[in-house]
Amino acid sequence: MNNVLIKGGLLVDHQSVSPQDLLIQEGRIAHKGYDIDLPLGTALFNASGLVIMPGFIDIHTHFSLQVGKYTSSDNFASGTLSALAGGTTTIIDYITPGREEDPREAIKRWFHNSRTAHTDYGFHLSIPSFNADTFNVMTEAAGLGISGFKVFQAYPDRLMLSDEEIGLIMQHARKLGGVVFVHSESGELISSLQKEALAEGHNHAAWHEKTRPAYGEGESAARILELVEKTRCPTVIVHIGTKDVIEVLKQAKKKKLPLFGETCPQYLWLHKKFLERKQNEGNLYVCSPPLRELEHLKAMWDSLVNGDLHLVSTDHCPFTREEKTKDIKNFAEIPNGLPGVETRPILLHNGAIAGGRFGWKKLTRLLSTAPAILSGLYPQKGSLQIGADADLAIFNPDMVTSLSAKDLHSNCDYSPYEGMLLKGGIEFVFSRGRLVRHGDQFETNPGQGNYLARKEIKAGDLNLIRMEDYPWVFS
Repeated sequence: MNNVLIKGGLLVDHQSVSPQDLLIQEGRIAHKGYDIDLPLGTALFNASGLVIMPGFIDIHTHFSLQVGKYTSSDNFASGTLSALAGGTTTIIDYITPGREEDPREAIKRWFHNSRTAHTDYGFHLSIPSFNADTFNVMTEAAGLGISGFKVFQAYPDRLMLSDEEIGLIMQHARKLGGVVFVHSESGELISSLQKEALAEGHNHAAWHEKTRPAYGEGESAARILELVEKTRCPTVIVHIGTKDVIEVLKQAKKKKLPLFGETCPQYLWLHKKFLERKQNEGNLYVCSPPLRELEHLKAMWDSLVNGDLHLVSTDHCPFTREEKTKDIKNFAEIPNGLPGVETRPILLHNGAIAGGRFGWKKLTRLLSTAPAILSGLYPQKGSLQIGADADLAIFNPDMVTSLSAKDLHSNCDYSPYEGMLLKGGIEFVFSRGRLVRHGDQFETNPGQGNYLARKEIKAGDLNLIRMEDYPWVFS
């Protein structure tokens, strides 16, 4: 089904909502309009009562990621099938070399592992150490279409870089037309507080949050702001969960600097009380940065509404219940990470549209358009423009979506949102013109996803993220 005429639905992109027909030919969007005649050799798809959006894009996943003795429970096959179930048709996964490993070997490993992907996919490259070869590796990665580079201000034993090193990476990334993604926490502060807590016998999961204070994130983000001001490198602070970092993003906005903010569903829906659950149940909610007090959750929603945050990804990095709870002696031993690649869209919909915070256009910008721009994929992905890939997430407002583990498609055997039933859901998904999800049925095989070599980031497209060229669009 590569030639399809979709009639009767409500088309939504980052600029408009309109009851138009949409024609797909050879896997791409060929035409939009009212009362389009059915061409010969074209299937008719009735979308009456449904909302049609560009396929969602998650630019922050960790499939088959080794963390110490653990490996995240979703590989590229299971993780991307789970993504498709929620309407996500493109993912960007982080290549994460070991500190002493040649990043080229890690790149080869990720290309090998990704051959089973159901969705289209690309990569960012994490840079765990800085040396004389770093710029060469970055240039070679860019030549392969890897235009995102991740740096850490945390994990001094395996990932953290100095501010000087991060600044140099930003300078080179800008030359390459790339983007730098930053894990912004205070690594040395966390290490000190963790040692003190463990020495005093504090082992419970609640101490994961207590040893990673919100002010440490804010101070680290402020240093990144200074580096962005010096280098003018497009930069994203990832998985933001504190209002302290939001204040930094507000400063960047005033100064018109290319510093953007990503949050995740866990920082919109979950809070620190989950970490305080007894009998190791709190372990299931350990992620980094940690879950915070309710005031921080409110700040995240407010920042999505007013434009201080620019996209919602997942940081999908699940581990099984047994791995998170069995033989864990203290909070520092718990593997960090939560599932989310399937549940992100329905959670954001319920907090935004069903919750009355903002409308369909902004939802599409957060889930599709902004991620595509920051990945160098726009307008091939993240849009309904003529010529774009016909990736579509089709939403049925009359469905009910269960977020219990038994109803999801991840290899993770628990859900942080166990028991939740949310109004609405993704009923149909198209990937490059192919209908790959129809209700509970999937028409896809491992390996059907294409690798996406990404382009240089355009300054004009970055303006689109903040809607600076479209000041009349508010919802």
